[in-house]
Amino acid sequence: MKNTIRIAGAQIPIKDNDIQFNKNEIFKALDWAKENAVDCLLTPEGCLSGYGSWWMSKMEELEDSLLEVENHQKKVGVELHLGTLLQSREPIGFVNRNHIRHYGKDGNLYGLSNKTYIVPGDGACLNSTAGGLSPLYPFNMPNVTKNDGQPYQILGMVCNDMWGSSKDTHKDDVPDMALNEMLVERKVDLVFHATNNYKFPPQMIVESPYMKETFDMWHESHLRMTAWGACSTILTVDGCTPWAWDGDENEYNTYESGSQSGVITGLGERVVAVSRTGRQYFHYDLGINDRERNGFKQNSYNSKLMELKDDARRKILKN
Repeated sequence: MKNTIRIAGAQIPIKDNDIQFNKNEIFKALDWAKENAVDCLLTPEGCLSGYGSWWMSKMEELEDSLLEVENHQKKVGVELHLGTLLQSREPIGFVNRNHIRHYGKDGNLYGLSNKTYIVPGDGACLNSTAGGLSPLYPFNMPNVTKNDGQPYQILGMVCNDMWGSSKDTHKDDVPDMALNEMLVERKVDLVFHATNNYKFPPQMIVESPYMKETFDMWHESHLRMTAWGACSTILTVDGCTPWAWDGDENEYNTYESGSQSGVITGLGERVVAVSRTGRQYFHYDLGINDRERNGFKQNSYNSKLMELKDDARRKILKN
């Protein structure tokens, strides 16, 4: 029985108004994944369509390019978790979504994770609850079983779904409770987090380093505390180019990703941290039964913490 899966991420450039450029970047990432015996690969948010609304005037090109990506993914045999904006046909009609598309190694689409906390930059996309859908819907990863015979559960979170709601996303049709709190109840083994954060211009990093540091800590604390609270491993990938990037590769190497791509374990430990600039591919061998092992460690840590707290309370009362 297989005890590990090799998870991977591709921090790649995204050209918002050039679907062909984006498609070729995904091809390169898939080829790298095959060469490195990767089981499953995650791409950033909107990495095929681009971010914003440009894709809406190129829907036929986007659909044709998606088919090419699907054919290439099936040929290389690497499970793909693809971030893209797309129009799909649903029971309520044709709907624009910002989502992660989950493809098995056989090329079959086995799940969709629609973004819940939509922001103005998502254009005309609807959030996950539109159409009666449930946010944070988990899926069983194909052909992966844990030691106890239970299926290996995964789900996707898109950008702000991890960072939480804000004044831009707090609407009547989205959950009141932050999704990273809801995740605690799901008992998921692996979270695929595809994001495409705002990138600070280089001059702003120099002029206001404290602001960049504050945003970095805010993103990192969300990732680590969510992983710890849910006892779930998080694979997170950002793009390496600013929004509306013009294609100058010298420029994108000067921008830092909005949040750090890599892997955080269910104990809140960051085990993979890649460079914040430029195109980066990375992989990590994840134990299939890590959630149960980490849960045992968490219980031990929490029991010890309670003992220390009780001892401190007794000393206070004694004095």
